[in-house]
Amino acid sequence: MTKRPFFAYLAAPLAVITPLHSVSAEDQAALEFGDDTGEFASDGECDDVRYTGDGMAEILLTDSIGKDATDCKAAFKAGTISVSAMHAIPANDEAIDFGDDSSDFAKDGECDDVRFVGAGSNKMIFIAEDIGHDASDCKAAFAAGKVKWQGSSATPELGLTTQDLLELMSETPITT
Repeated sequence: MTKRPFFAYLAAPLAVITPLHSVSAEDQAALEFGDDTGEFASDGECDDVRYTGDGMAEILLTDSIGKDATDCKAAFKAGTISVSAMHAIPANDEAIDFGDDSSDFAKDGECDDVRFVGAGSNKMIFIAEDIGHDASDCKAAFAAGKVKWQGSSATPELGLTTQDLLELMSETPITT
């Protein structure tokens, strides 16, 4: 199993999501916007990785899922964002788009995609750039019943968040 180097957790805030597919209006209407408890809520840009489009912030964190409702709802109503195809609610288990294996953490035996949660998923910080890019691990864990899909949830289980990591770093001095 490939272990994440420590710098991967620090680089997580720099991850950016790009659109993967178009999504139907029915799927778009199905997602909950959540609340405004995120660090970047109400700043005029949608910070929720479940969406894509011109109304999105440039830097996205999985920590912001469901935590920027006002901005995302306004952008959605204005037509400047839509639901990312990776987060569209699948019609059934066979319709889940697992994506590809282009993540640096693909094929390590652990599902590193925030859209899945369970015993077979990552317990550390989920990186936005891994969404849809750890297909083999996530598909195997899903088939084995070790993870479930949570891709449209406004309150997903996230493992450690960036804030958790920063607090741990401040409590643990780095020695050389």
